[in-house]
This record gives sequence, structure tokens and C-alpha cells, in this order.
Amino acid sequence: MYVIILILTIFMIKESISYKIIILFALLFLFSCSASNTDWSEMTTKDIIKSLSGQKVNIPIDLLIVNEDELVVFDSLNLYESKLKIFSLISGDCEKCINNINLWKKIEQELNPQRNVKIYFVILTTDPEFFIERYLPMINTSSSILIDKEYNFLKINNFPPYNRFQTFLLNDNNEIVLIGDPFYNEKSLKLYVNTIKNY
Repeated sequence: MYVIILILTIFMIKESISYKIIILFALLFLFSCSASNTDWSEMTTKDIIKSLSGQKVNIPIDLLIVNEDELVVFDSLNLYESKLKIFSLISGDCEKCINNINLWKKIEQELNPQRNVKIYFVILTTDPEFFIERYLPMINTSSSILIDKEYNFLKINNFPPYNRFQTFLLNDNNEIVLIGDPFYNEKSLKLYVNTIKNY
């Protein structure tokens, strides 16, 4: 309704038709951008999970990977080596969050025979050198550690701003199969493990 009123108002302005068309396209662009931003605060946990299930996740092309204490450009072709992949976005400034990577040892060991899944920890930090020096020695994992210096994972995907919804299991088309922290409770952990084993 508001869009129709705006369009009518624009065409009542005493300007050239080309000027009116430019204004119209600018307003439509703004409306489309604002419509794509989900108001997660109004949604229940169940609604968030339902909204994200099946959503395709865009993987940034400028990720770095930690390779023996050094940073190299991540080759996204590696993503196609497994049917399933888990991405967990972690703040590079949160020591507790980084320590929680060690909890994943349990999943890594249980799924080791299952070659159809790969785990990626995406560290969101503008200072990867500090992360490597300060926090990397604390981490005990056989999974890949990626660095997102520009926070592009969050910029190009519409994810809730809550930590427990920034871990997700993707299929081979990068669509969300499961979302949520598998260590939130025992039920979540079993759901992840069983889904991967039965995929």
C-alpha cells in the first residue's frame, strides 16, 4: 500500500519523466534491501530453524586457511571433497568461544570413519596474526581453521546474530540441513551425529 502511495507521489512531482523513473528505481531498491533483512528478534527458535532450513549458504571467496601457523588462500574446490560440511562461525575476540573448538574432538573422533563430512571453523577477526599467536596454541583439532578478515560470511548470508545459530551442517549444494550448536545439549549432539551417519 505504502509503495503505491509513494509511486503516485513521485509522478505528481513537476520534474522530467526520466528524473521520476530514477527516483522510483532508487526507492524500489531500498525497499527490496530492507525486505531481505529478517527481524530475528521477533522469531522463536522453532521459527528461526524453519526459516533457515534448506537455505543456500554463500561461501566467501576471500577466506584464508591456517596451514602450520601460516595463512594461505583457501581453495574453495576443497569444499567438494565431501558430501557434507559443518561450518561454525567463531568470534576471534572471544577466548571462551575459541576454547569451545576443543569440544569438537568428541564429534571428530566419532565421525572419523565417516569420510562424508568435513568440519570448518571460521574465525571472524580483523587481526589473524594476533589470533595465530595468542589463541591457535590453545586449539586441539584436526579440522580446518579458516580466517574471515572482512566478516564476509555474515555480510553475504542472512544469519541470526546469535552464536547458537552460527553453526550449520550443509549438504553438497551448500544448503542448510541442520543449524545450531551441537553442544547446546545432548539431544543436539545426537541429532548432528545421527544425521551425518545416516546421510
